[in-house]
Amino acid sequence: MLISDERFAAAWRGPGGDEQHFDDVGCLVSHYRAHDPGANARLFVRDFGGERWLDGRTAVFVSAPGVKSPMSYNVAAFASAEAARTTLGTRTAGTIQDWVVLLRDLQGRG
Repeated sequence: MLISDERFAAAWRGPGGDEQHFDDVGCLVSHYRAHDPGANARLFVRDFGGERWLDGRTAVFVSAPGVKSPMSYNVAAFASAEAARTTLGTRTAGTIQDWVVLLRDLQGRG
């Protein structure tokens, strides 16, 4: 998978070491629902405000039309809600979500 914008990259690593890479957090969510990798899989999302990988199950997500992701899911990941507010400021009105809410809200997309 070609990652066109690293701020939106995502990945999972299965218990057997197999990996899937995505250029949009929404693609990870879609693939996760279609091919649940199980509880032992590791989920990773790129920190939109930095250059590090975050645990996908504990990251904070912002879903907003002003966040233009490669596959138009328009979701960015952050280490905390405060980091999301600091990075995005007032330029993007959006919803702050955790992994469980993101799975529910993106249901039917992809």
